[in-house]
Amino acid sequence: MNLQPRHPYLNTRVSLLAARLISIGQLEHFAHQAVEQRSYDSGELLNTSSELGLQQVLNQEISHPHQVFLVLTQGFMNDFMVLVRPLSGSERDFLIYWLRKYEIANLKAIMRGKMAGLKADQIRHQGLHDISPFNSLPIDELLATEDTAEMLRQLAHSPYSEAAEQARQVHEKQQSFYAVEATIAHRYLSGLLRRARGISADSERTPLLSIVGLLLERFNLIWALRYRFTYQLSPAETYYLLISSAGSRLTGQALSSLVQASSIEQMLAHLPEDLQEQLENTHSITRIEQSIEAYVRTQARHLLQRSSSALARAFAYLLLRECEVLRLLAIVQGRHMQLPTEIIMQGVGLADVGINL
Repeated sequence: MNLQPRHPYLNTRVSLLAARLISIGQLEHFAHQAVEQRSYDSGELLNTSSELGLQQVLNQEISHPHQVFLVLTQGFMNDFMVLVRPLSGSERDFLIYWLRKYEIANLKAIMRGKMAGLKADQIRHQGLHDISPFNSLPIDELLATEDTAEMLRQLAHSPYSEAAEQARQVHEKQQSFYAVEATIAHRYLSGLLRRARGISADSERTPLLSIVGLLLERFNLIWALRYRFTYQLSPAETYYLLISSAGSRLTGQALSSLVQASSIEQMLAHLPEDLQEQLENTHSITRIEQSIEAYVRTQARHLLQRSSSALARAFAYLLLRECEVLRLLAIVQGRHMQLPTEIIMQGVGLADVGINL
C-alpha cells in the first residue's frame, strides 16, 4: 500500500486496530454458541480495554446485555481516542462531529422513553451512550423534562440548538416522532457532509467524501422506503424529510424520481447501477436495509485496505468497528430474549451468504 507520509502514526495505529476486527466466521460462531448461564453482578469490575473486553464477550465471560453494552461501547471509545489524538483542526473536528451521532441516539432514546411513560432511571438503564470527554448534552436536565417539546427547548444553548429549534417547530405542527427524528438526522448528516468538505488536503478530503456520500445515500434510500411504504407519506412529504443537498448521487431529480415510485421495485430501479446490483433480488425493506449496510461495510473495507488517506482509513475502521459492536450486542440481546438462533442470525445479517459481509 502506498501510504501518504501525512499521518504516518495514525496510519500505523489504524493498521494495528484493523487487525483486531473480528471475522464473519467468529461472528457466526458466537451466534451459534450455547448460552452459558452466569449470575449478573451489577457491581462487577469490568475490563473495558478494547481488545480484552472484546475477548471476554466472545468467550462469554461477560454475557448480560447491560454489561456487554458497557464493555463494548467503552472499548469502542478507547479506540476512538487513540485515532483522534494525533489529529487537529478540521480533521479532528470531523471525527468528533461524527461521534456525536451517539448523543443524537441518546436524544432519540429519551424521547422514546418519555413517549412510553418510562421514568428517568428506566431510560438510563436501557443504555445511554457515554462519549466522554466529548459529551455535550445536558442528560440530567433532559431526563427531568415533562415532554418532547420541553426537552427540545432545553437544547437551546447546546451544539444542537439549530436542529432542536427546527425539530421543535416540526413537532408543534405534526406531533410526529418520526418527523422530529428525521429533522434531527437531516441536520446532523448535512453537518457531517459540510465538515468533510471542509478538509483542506485533497488527498484526505476526496476519499472521505466517497464514504460520506454513501452514508447519505443509505439514509435517503432507507428513509424513502420507510416514509413511502411504511408511514404512507406522499412523495412531497418524503422529499422534504430527505437530504437533497449535493454530496451523494441521490439528489435533485434522482431523489425526486426515487420518492415518486409507487412500489419498492420501482424505487430500486431508480438507484445507481452499483446499488441496484447490490440490492438485486431484495424485495422487503428489512432485506434492503441489511444489504445496503453490507455494501457500506464492503466500501469501508476497501478504503481501509487500499486508501492512502489516513483520515479516510480511520473513519472506515470506526464504521466497521461500530458495526461489529452493534452486531455483537444484537446477538447477546437475542440470546437474553431466548430467540431461536435462526432469528438472531437473520437479525444481524448472517442468514444468507449474499449479505455475509
